[in-house]
Amino acid sequence: MKQLIVILLLLCALPPLIRGQQPTFTLERAILYGQENHNDVKTAMLDIADADQNIREFTATGMPKVNGSIQLQHFIDVPTSIIPRGSFFPGDPDQGIPANPAEDLEVQFGVKNNVTAQLSADVLLFDGSFFVGLQAARLFKQLIAEQGLITKEDIAYNVAKAYLGVAVAKENAGILDKNIENLEQSLIETQAIFEEGFVEKQDLDRLELSLNNLLIEKEKVKQVIDLSKNALKFSMGYPMEDTIVIAETIDDLLVDQNGQVLSKLDVDFNNRAAYVALQTSNELNELGIKRVQNQYLPVLRGFASYSQVLQGNEFLSGVWFPTTVVGLSLNVPIFDGFDKKSRLSRARIARDQHLITIDNLEKAITLEVKNARINFNNALRSLEATESNEALAQNIYDTSVIKYREGVGSSIELTQAERDLYAQQGARINALYDLVLAKIDVEKALGNLK
Repeated sequence: MKQLIVILLLLCALPPLIRGQQPTFTLERAILYGQENHNDVKTAMLDIADADQNIREFTATGMPKVNGSIQLQHFIDVPTSIIPRGSFFPGDPDQGIPANPAEDLEVQFGVKNNVTAQLSADVLLFDGSFFVGLQAARLFKQLIAEQGLITKEDIAYNVAKAYLGVAVAKENAGILDKNIENLEQSLIETQAIFEEGFVEKQDLDRLELSLNNLLIEKEKVKQVIDLSKNALKFSMGYPMEDTIVIAETIDDLLVDQNGQVLSKLDVDFNNRAAYVALQTSNELNELGIKRVQNQYLPVLRGFASYSQVLQGNEFLSGVWFPTTVVGLSLNVPIFDGFDKKSRLSRARIARDQHLITIDNLEKAITLEVKNARINFNNALRSLEATESNEALAQNIYDTSVIKYREGVGSSIELTQAERDLYAQQGARINALYDLVLAKIDVEKALGNLK
């Protein structure tokens, strides 16, 4: 009992610790989460399940069918038939031979109660179009699954872009924090110099203005981070009310950023889910042609029926009579007004149109890869240039600070150097964003982003 109490106390103590932990996502984990939890993926999985049931439904058309029936008939008035005069023997009036029957005779054939119990079976023995259709149904399920991969590719791309947005906003926030820290230190030093009367109040006000502007910018960046996280949550299918933390910085996303690996990879169309889906669609078109062709073949069915019929004016005294039938049914198409010929021509036209679509996609993928690689290389050169410019701006700013502290530089010169540094920092962040985005675009074009 004491052990149980201790366990319960420990369990009660765990939730605050658990709540204090925020879920942290790498880019890979974020993509996997989105591919498992996004509503588009759930819809794709339902489409696959529906395609599976479609296969079973189509298969059922070729399976044996067994039906049972029971019919009860009680005649309040038994049907009456008339046997016309002379039906059995017309007679010969000249010789005095009467007709048989002599007059119209009202007779009742049947009894008041009639019960029929029947069991029938029907089976498809041969239908060429059915078996081709079954292949098509199974291939259609494969197509649905491949279209689901397209959905996962799109989710991976959207998650990667949203993740990048959060990483860039956090990088910007880190730079702002560093600038604010440096400016606050400069403000403290300038305040001390001002109190000794070595700088003007205008210089101090200019630093305070710059600091206030950075603090305002920091608040804006906080809002951008929140908005970017909301976009990431939406692209992942993550609960909007829950917190989320990204584990990777923008530099982590630029591993092997020299682009040599990306630029040397060959284009493999089969890495693109859309291309694979189109190839499967082409196989479906071929099966569609084959199915129409097989409709020229005869259709053979087998059937059997067994029934018992109870007849009698009273149920208990009635007599059961069995009936058993087995047989074959052969349906041979002879002339359909050129219906199948027209459908076969249309199926071939659809196949040829689809082949053109595949060719267009191959060209589009090739163009997408080439353009993505060009953009990546341009973004890489742009980043190198902005990093160099930022280093120069940092040196100019550091020199301006030293000159200002030694009294040989003006506050205006320092302010201008500060603005140039901030501008180059922003340019480097934009270049980082463009480079990571270009890398994502290359991986998407190559079909590696899954």
